[in-house]
Amino acid sequence: MKKIHGMVALLFAASISSLGHAGDVAAHWEILNDKSAIEWTASYGGKPVSGSFPAFTANIAFDADHVDASRATIKIETGKIKSDDHDAQDNLPTGDWFAASQFPLATFETTAFKHIKDDQYEAEGTLTVRDKPENITLSFTAKFYDDKDTSPVTHYARIQGEAVVKRVALGVGQGDWVQTDTIADDVKITIRLEAKQVP
Repeated sequence: MKKIHGMVALLFAASISSLGHAGDVAAHWEILNDKSAIEWTASYGGKPVSGSFPAFTANIAFDADHVDASRATIKIETGKIKSDDHDAQDNLPTGDWFAASQFPLATFETTAFKHIKDDQYEAEGTLTVRDKPENITLSFTAKFYDDKDTSPVTHYARIQGEAVVKRVALGVGQGDWVQTDTIADDVKITIRLEAKQVP
């Protein structure tokens, strides 16, 4: 009887282990921060105002052949804004906007990737800002290349994509800034990521 119980325990452990590996078939990628950017473009008085989020981390597992097993989490530090518009750079981290002292991170999470055609993909996920979650769709391209001068060969990915988010639904713009006649509701987010495949 002890032997039977031991065999059952071993089979159970083996099955759990295989499930863990099955969920990990997508390749993991390390973002190269000096070659990557997350940018935003808003509209103020009908004119574009642009900037970037220079501080962010990304945990990405993506495989073009296994999009169903792909997933990603991107965390952006809302207190660090860059823009040629100094008013935007100074004010966006404050209470009426990102309230960075209270909500220091904006997070995008997705496990729903779709291959559209060729190198075009979509990721449906949840963007959370000021503890307000909103569903968004990120359309992107993914291109892959190798550095064959390294041993073993190093694999790289170049990802470029865009999404349009509604700032009011995310709580970005309080008080009088909830109105969209001066600052439009739509904000375009552009990502440019360069990444290296890691074990």
